[in-house]
Amino acid sequence: MKTQMTVLFLTLASFSGIAGKQPRVLSTDEMRDAYNVSVQCILAQLKAPDSAYYQTIDEARFSSGMQQRIDVRLDVTAQNSFGAMLRVHWTCGVWPSKENGRYHVWCREN
Repeated sequence: MKTQMTVLFLTLASFSGIAGKQPRVLSTDEMRDAYNVSVQCILAQLKAPDSAYYQTIDEARFSSGMQQRIDVRLDVTAQNSFGAMLRVHWTCGVWPSKENGRYHVWCREN
């Protein structure tokens, strides 16, 4: 029984990031750029983008992901196709490109 618990703990430790990797600290510029790119990505997916209210950059949640990815989580209130205002939680992954200053981004509703 002890062997199984040890193996399970080591497996969980390797997936959760506590096995030696520390998340990198994001700069203010990185957070601002990731926020702006995420808002544009979400805007392109809304039915009524002019009705949208986004959380501010101070309210958004940021984390550093794998392979230089920046994860952005924010809430957006906007009209759906029937005109009702809905608040939706969004998660975006942003990969900055150092070579050309562009970003690869994906966003999805949670």
